[in-house]
Amino acid sequence: MIATWLVFTFQYTGREKWLTRRTLILLSIDPILTLLLVLTNEAHGLIWGPPTLDIEGPFLTLARPHGAGFWIHATYSYALLLTTAFLLAQMLVRSRHLYRRQARLLLFATSLPILGSALMIFGINPLRYLDLAPLSFTAASLMLTWSLFRLRVGDIVPVARDAVVESMSDGVIVLDEQNRIVDLNGVARLLAGHAAPEAIGQSVGQIWPDWLDLIERHGEENGIGEQVALGEGRERRVYDWRVSPIVDWVGRITSRVIVLRDVTERREAEEGQRKALAAREKALAEALQATRALRESEEKYRFHFENVTDVMYSVGPDFKILDISPSVERVLGYKPEELIGRPFQDLNVVAADYLEAAASDTMRVLAGERVDSSLYGFIAKDGTDRIGEVSGAPLIRDGQVIAVISVARDVTERVRAEEALKESEERAQQQSRLAAVGQLAAGIAHDFNNIIATIIVYAQLLSKAADLSIKDRERLAVISQQAKRAGNLIEQILDFSRRSMLERQPLDLLPLLKELTQLLDRTLPESIQVALVHEPDEYIVHADPTRLQQVMMNLVINARDAMSKGGELCIRLDQIQVQPGETPPLPEMEVGEWVQVTVSDTGVGIPPDVLPHIYEPFFTTKAPGQGSGLGLAQVYGIVRQHEGYIDVASEVGHGTAFTFYLPALPIPQVEPLMLEVAEPVQGRGETLLLVEDDLAALIALRDTLETLNYKVLTACDGQAAMEVFERHADDIALVVSDLVMPKMGGRELVRELKKTTPYLKAVAVTGYALVDDKQELKQDGIQEVVRKPFEVSDLAEIIRQVLGAE
Repeated sequence: MIATWLVFTFQYTGREKWLTRRTLILLSIDPILTLLLVLTNEAHGLIWGPPTLDIEGPFLTLARPHGAGFWIHATYSYALLLTTAFLLAQMLVRSRHLYRRQARLLLFATSLPILGSALMIFGINPLRYLDLAPLSFTAASLMLTWSLFRLRVGDIVPVARDAVVESMSDGVIVLDEQNRIVDLNGVARLLAGHAAPEAIGQSVGQIWPDWLDLIERHGEENGIGEQVALGEGRERRVYDWRVSPIVDWVGRITSRVIVLRDVTERREAEEGQRKALAAREKALAEALQATRALRESEEKYRFHFENVTDVMYSVGPDFKILDISPSVERVLGYKPEELIGRPFQDLNVVAADYLEAAASDTMRVLAGERVDSSLYGFIAKDGTDRIGEVSGAPLIRDGQVIAVISVARDVTERVRAEEALKESEERAQQQSRLAAVGQLAAGIAHDFNNIIATIIVYAQLLSKAADLSIKDRERLAVISQQAKRAGNLIEQILDFSRRSMLERQPLDLLPLLKELTQLLDRTLPESIQVALVHEPDEYIVHADPTRLQQVMMNLVINARDAMSKGGELCIRLDQIQVQPGETPPLPEMEVGEWVQVTVSDTGVGIPPDVLPHIYEPFFTTKAPGQGSGLGLAQVYGIVRQHEGYIDVASEVGHGTAFTFYLPALPIPQVEPLMLEVAEPVQGRGETLLLVEDDLAALIALRDTLETLNYKVLTACDGQAAMEVFERHADDIALVVSDLVMPKMGGRELVRELKKTTPYLKAVAVTGYALVDDKQELKQDGIQEVVRKPFEVSDLAEIIRQVLGAE
């Protein structure tokens, strides 16, 4: 065991060269002979003599005297242990921190057996009856075991380094087979920086993480290197990093040596040489490249010029087109050769309205300025109008402007879309303004209708008096006539506000317009030619024929007034269909089938500043007394109330065309429109319940109904009417009620009365614009509606019809 310990010490202290075969044989002679002597000691007693009993002391002990062979082996063993201790002590003095700790522990472990054996041999054992040799060897074994696991004595093997490694200018780092740092010289410690004191025993990846990948790639190859950079900022240096494996006698890698050589200056020198060489090569190539670049530039310019989607062209100082890209054929239809060499003023390419601006912009560019995004009108070869966005820059050579380089982009669709958007916004503003005016007009119509109805009724009642003079009868006729005229104006206002009562039905516009055309042929001046243009088709809409007749008459009268010297009035009827994704004639129109009616004239036209106001109530350009300013407002309201739309196109001096669109109604057959005129009739003494919140109108209606031979019960609102009806329910044949009243309206009144009298008959009399459809009123039990102001004969006829109906 002692010889083995000496062999380990030789290896640990770097003296492997002493471990020759001869040395190993000499070291093994004494252990082998001693073992043989121990086995044959009974024959010769060279190791120990016969045992004797020691009776001194408190215990009986068996003692054996040592023989010559024992003392020879002991001397040999102590010589080896002392040699081992000397080598470890020498290493303890010379080695570095980690190795010093290992050497100190190994020296102490070696000293314990020497001390224990010496105390026993020389009889100075403080524990006389206890053999210290086994205990010392046990303690030494425990210390060696701890050193193997704690200080990794078996893994970390020191090398002779001071004479060579410490004096090297390169950084040297020694790793074990698990890439832990075994040793590093002064240069390497400087590179490790603050981690240097704790570097020994740590994995190299804890200090230089990137090195593990380098070791993985090159760890088994001898002398393979790469360049790494260490440090930051000005302290950053470049090192040649090389790793070399150290293998044992069976070829197993036991450690690795990494050598770092500072190559910063060399690399900078090489970089300087490389840059100088590159500069010379660059200077040499620039001359060749200049010619090549010019040729490539010309080729690229020609390529872009010939393949650009916009139109590129150049114009000389004489305004002649010097060159133009082939894209002009796609945009305007002209081949380049048709335009090159000719002044653009002589070509029918730039629209006449834009020639002056084009010439002015060309002069500005020739003076050295730039022109960006000017809009010009162009005329294509096929005569269509296009809009181009043109930018121009001067082409300068030797300090002189020799030409104008321009790029024209076709923005026709964009400009038209912007104009359409602007027009749509203006239409929306106009409709919003008209809606506000219409709401105001509808609000005052009721009160005006009540006043006018009272005037008309009393005028008609007074006219039946027998003692009136002729002059008084004429005055009453004027009162009645002017009241009716006021009623017509209010009716027009209600039409504009889209609150007038409609009696809509499936209607074929073609027969209606044919009758109208025949009427116009007889009534319009002979200087005006009337024409109806249509295809042999059915033009069916859901409309009130009376209101559409009013629309056509208003448009025709306006056309007549615009053609004081005669002209052509054309009424055109068409069927159109708006498909999904298709742009409709007006932005508000939805997908579907529409009937289009156009009324056009060749009159004086409407000025552009007047067009935005033509649908506003009471706006007129006619002389006082020649128009109320409600005609087109009424047209607009009636068309919109039929879920339709109207548009106008006009040019001063050439005429105006109004076009309105109504949703088409797919009904194959329409009953012909029958006009019936009923004669006023007298009552038969029936009792009527009259409900009206306006006192003057209530009295006028009561007097009128009594003159028609009816008995009249009155009430001022719906609740009062309920009370009157409860008292006279068996006598009342008909309820005549206003629709809008405080506390309870006419519609609610009729609903409540029909709960107790299901067969009750009712007629509504109102001056308000009707929001509800007439059919809905019938569902609530109101058979007919009489609009204020009214003729007495009309009221009498309606009451008689309702009373006579089953």
